[in-house]
Amino acid sequence: FPGIVEESQYIPVQGLVPWEAGFLAIGVEFPAQPLPEQLPPEIAELFPPEVTALFPDGLPPTQQEAMDILNEAGLFDVVMDVLDEHPEAMDALQAAPRPAPEMVAAWSIDGDEWAPTEVAAPTDLGAVTSVAVADDRLTFAGAVRPTEDGDPWTVEIASTVDLENWDTASVPMTEFGGLPEAESTWVAPIAVAADDEHWVVRLM
Repeated sequence: FPGIVEESQYIPVQGLVPWEAGFLAIGVEFPAQPLPEQLPPEIAELFPPEVTALFPDGLPPTQQEAMDILNEAGLFDVVMDVLDEHPEAMDALQAAPRPAPEMVAAWSIDGDEWAPTEVAAPTDLGAVTSVAVADDRLTFAGAVRPTEDGDPWTVEIASTVDLENWDTASVPMTEFGGLPEAESTWVAPIAVAADDEHWVVRLM
């Protein structure tokens, strides 16, 4: 999205659809992984003194900021070697919950100049993998992975004609007939469409 985000940001476009006599591009921005303010002493001592000396006042707010500091000091590979050898150190660095991904959209009349567009989509759509427009109705389909063993995947559908008011549906995927036995199952909507009365989604 030129002019919408910083040049260093990469936002994959999940959908590019006709919208209001122009084109609507929709992507997902994943906020940076936050870091804890301090590491437990038993984790901090796994890193060599030259690494801990870079953070005398505690860790920076995000993982990306810490990586920038380590790269500038030439110690990034040293830290990665520690993390490869001690998975518990990586777990400690990623203990803070990652913020939910945010939807980003831009509209263009010609595909050249893009203007930011607010899309107040429901926040519980999971990983949105399919976007479609039928007449004046925009539809998203996403999948939410189970949070507990034994819980089903859920397919989430949301459609709108004004980017503000949404019709939604939540469908648990409780049975998969005819599949071979597997330790885990993965679900993704790969095509979706809706009109004023119905929606249909194809799943993988």
